[in-house]
This record gives sequence, structure tokens and C-alpha cells, in this order.
Amino acid sequence: MAFPLFLILGTLLMGIALRSFNHPLLQKLGALGVLATSFLLGYFLSGSVVIGLLLVASWFLLPWVEILTRLRRLRLEENKNLRRKTPPSTEMFPELDELTEEI
Repeated sequence: MAFPLFLILGTLLMGIALRSFNHPLLQKLGALGVLATSFLLGYFLSGSVVIGLLLVASWFLLPWVEILTRLRRLRLEENKNLRRKTPPSTEMFPELDELTEEI
């Protein structure tokens, strides 16, 4: 029972240590170490490779959970009232006439 625990802890600590370096290759290896830790955790707890792979895949689905939960809270106004505003002066925006003609 001690071997899987130490293997998981060692892989996790190695991944965290590699993520702390400033070199991009070492940081990517650290991210792979965290993924390997997730796999090992799922594998040793359940004895199934599929569960380990599901835990690894959950890291890639995590941003979708945040997107879905934030979109529910965002609400747009039904009627947006626009205010009248004068166009900027030619000193401030000299290309306004040319762009207006192109549009």
C-alpha cells in the first residue's frame, strides 16, 4: 500500500516542482506530471485504466464547466437604449470621413 502512495506523491511533487521553473519545456513536463498523477490516482484507487484516463480527461473538460456555469449567470438587457452622440472632431479622428464613405 505504501508504494502507490509514494509514487503518487512523488509524481505530484515532481510535477509541481517542474511547473515552478521559468523554462517552457520544463513547465510543460510539469503539466504532464500533474496529468500522470491524476492517472495514477484513478488507477490505484479503482484498479482500472479507464478510470485513470477519465480523470486525465477531466482536466481538459474543466474549462467547459467554468464556461457553462458563468454563461448561466450572464444576462443581457432585452432592450438596449442607444444614446445619441456626436462624431469625434477631425483633429481627434482625421480618417473618419474616409472610413464613413467606405462603409
